[in-house]
Amino acid sequence: MENQEPLKKLQLLAEAVKEWSLKDPDYGPLYIIDLITPKLNQTVEILCAPILRRHQVTPNVNGQQTVECVHYTSINTVIKLLYGSSNQEKSYLRLYDSWHFNDPDEGVYFMRQAEVPDIKHLLSYAQTKPAYSACFILGGKEDVSDNLLYWRIYGEEGEGCSLKLSIPAERLSKVLYGSEVAKETGYDLQQIYARFSSQILEALSPVIDVLCKKLSNTVASAVIKKMIDLSFAEELETINFLYKNDNFSYEKEVRFVKTFESIRRDGNNINFDPDPYLSKARIRHYYEDEHLASVEILTTDCVITIGPSVDDKNNLLFYMKELQRRAGLPGPEIRLSKVSYRKA
Repeated sequence: MENQEPLKKLQLLAEAVKEWSLKDPDYGPLYIIDLITPKLNQTVEILCAPILRRHQVTPNVNGQQTVECVHYTSINTVIKLLYGSSNQEKSYLRLYDSWHFNDPDEGVYFMRQAEVPDIKHLLSYAQTKPAYSACFILGGKEDVSDNLLYWRIYGEEGEGCSLKLSIPAERLSKVLYGSEVAKETGYDLQQIYARFSSQILEALSPVIDVLCKKLSNTVASAVIKKMIDLSFAEELETINFLYKNDNFSYEKEVRFVKTFESIRRDGNNINFDPDPYLSKARIRHYYEDEHLASVEILTTDCVITIGPSVDDKNNLLFYMKELQRRAGLPGPEIRLSKVSYRKA
């Protein structure tokens, strides 16, 4: 019964759209599609919720709904955050596009491991556009903000910085590792699609009736079927980037993920980071989400750690603290790494 409620609401909207179109036959096909798309997307999201709940992150900060996690990055990124705040300007921890991640299996591992032939076409839709994400290491009892392994792999071989942050759990998704869990998710998604795609089509039959008067019967049905598939594909677009080979399970990674379509629906823009010394194919693009603005993340419980291999680190520490003073920030704590490591 729980799954029938969103389908019923979708059907009621479809019936209302049909009634409106009878009163005003000038409604065009695109306008009708725009009317039902948000509710269709919401319905599919609710139906896929059991899958998405597998990626829920449990709050690990006592008494709060937040997660302590760590982001290893470049010194320039941290300087931009502090410098922007010191000049009362917004700066962001960016979500970068998935097409330029270092892992060659990024975004395709799930498709290769899930073995879901009945919804493979949905995965192909999902892969035509990048997703945008910021990656974090899940914190907890062990302090992972000054860790030799992570400095070597993600901290620019000790020449970068780490940011320890508290982020609301609802904004993060947990990465799952290994082929078995990918196969399980793929099977369950296939079952959800097989069960509900026809029921959604039936719920939208009043809209198909309207479109049949403006388009041919075959075209009207095909348009609605593709809309349903694209809604499921957007859920897959996020899921695609939440599965990795179990060789990476030590990472305990969580991600802040935004899909291209959700960014566009919010009326926001993708930014580009061109480098004149790189080919056009290497131009990175990124998204700046308000939840990862400097004013949101540079708080008193944030910790910035300067990497163990940074040259002239005491001078950098002084500079960062001066920017912090100018910004009037009581936090974050800014410190030097205690790890003994020298880049070869």
